[in-house]
Amino acid sequence: MGIFDFFKKKKEDDVEAVTKPEEATLPAGMKSIEEQMKEKTMAMAAPEEEEVAGPVLLGVLEAEVPKDCDFLVVIASLRGTVAKGDVLSFSHSGTSSEVLGEAKVLAVGIESGYVEKASNTKVVLHIEDGKELGIRPGYVLHSADATPSDIHNGYITALGETFVSAKDLVLSEEDKEALTLTDCAEIFRLYTWFHGKDMQTGPDTTKAELMEKLRNFSSLMAEKLVAEEVLYCPYSKRTGKPYLFSRVARQGEKDIVCSPPNILVFTSAYHKTMAPHFDDDRFEVKEILNDENKKALAKFFRECICLNGAAGVCILSEQTGIPANMLVTEEMLKECANYETLSNPELMRYIQLMEQIGRPQTSDEETIYKLYYAYLSKAVMHARLLVPVKASKPLAKIVKEGKMPVPKDTKVAFYTMKGKADKAAACLYTDYESMKEANVSGCEYMVKSVASLIGELDCVLNLTKEGKSGCYINTAMFEDMKKYE
Repeated sequence: MGIFDFFKKKKEDDVEAVTKPEEATLPAGMKSIEEQMKEKTMAMAAPEEEEVAGPVLLGVLEAEVPKDCDFLVVIASLRGTVAKGDVLSFSHSGTSSEVLGEAKVLAVGIESGYVEKASNTKVVLHIEDGKELGIRPGYVLHSADATPSDIHNGYITALGETFVSAKDLVLSEEDKEALTLTDCAEIFRLYTWFHGKDMQTGPDTTKAELMEKLRNFSSLMAEKLVAEEVLYCPYSKRTGKPYLFSRVARQGEKDIVCSPPNILVFTSAYHKTMAPHFDDDRFEVKEILNDENKKALAKFFRECICLNGAAGVCILSEQTGIPANMLVTEEMLKECANYETLSNPELMRYIQLMEQIGRPQTSDEETIYKLYYAYLSKAVMHARLLVPVKASKPLAKIVKEGKMPVPKDTKVAFYTMKGKADKAAACLYTDYESMKEANVSGCEYMVKSVASLIGELDCVLNLTKEGKSGCYINTAMFEDMKKYE
């Protein structure tokens, strides 16, 4: 229903559609359109509802500035009682947790016409100087006694009614431009919840249609994600990297599976409410700033995906995720396997997931740890790792095919540490960034597999400058890992 359709009646009612009260000077004795409307609808209009106690909340569903008018017309879902002349605060939880300003109500309309006040219904409001206030769908007009929870609920309801129920995720360019990243994340979550049953058990055509709409909307979210000025991300204190969130569940009686791990980010609008949920013992919520060219966040997500193995990014909640391939191109993902830009995202993924658990304390943690170990074992078998070395002669650069000829009569010494049972352990790194963070100086490097070194040497993966290790592999452990190939 459009704003100017709100008052349209059936033809037999013979009632004019009203868009605004008449404000121009009228000839003597001539009644305004508003007065005529009141008279024509007197007999058929429902009596005004009694005033409802409690906070006033109006979730904005539509907003439009009529031609040649300086006020804003909005359709809103009303809880409580609003009256002509009221001055209400307005907020938008998708932008800020703070009140954004005040708005004066010039007129109140219900389906039967303009009234002095209305309660618990859908209303049309005229807002004084409203076009300057930026009020749009998702905004909430409210009284001073409305709680933050009241306002947030009104915001969520307005988004659901407008973009899920009414528009069914079919958005205009104007809609797309106006929505914030927070708006998008909440709309995505509401849409998947509203259509959850159809997406799981509905006809194939319905599933395909819903998924296509979500893919298009996810693309919009991805654009807004990398354009944000600031985001917040929970880091693991054990790994020093963005925390990987993964769900583990039983499949059948024996099989256990885990969901692809994602990082989580949230916006400044939700920082105050979300940050306290991450305890100080395990997490540190870090601020991730974008730069003037809007490149810094894109780089941050590339590193999380291409180096650390994140399968995607969740925004605000695990119900709202953007897959990796919407944030990095296929070419970038392929580069992870190139020798010149070497990384091992799959191996790094399970190193981090195991480090996040640490030493298992419960039977559930033990089960999950073993599952991650199985995936880690498979990744170790195929990983190509950077090995710092000291050579008596300069080593040739790695060519594209991965061949690295060693000059004749060149002695090569691996960068090692004292390992378990007094055995020397070679230091290997999953990517250049990890080797750089380890502060390995005065070394060149070679590319090796664990299989090519194990036996003569143990292998320690991603040893940090503080002496922490991502993974220690000796001969016995390597033989055990072979079982999971």
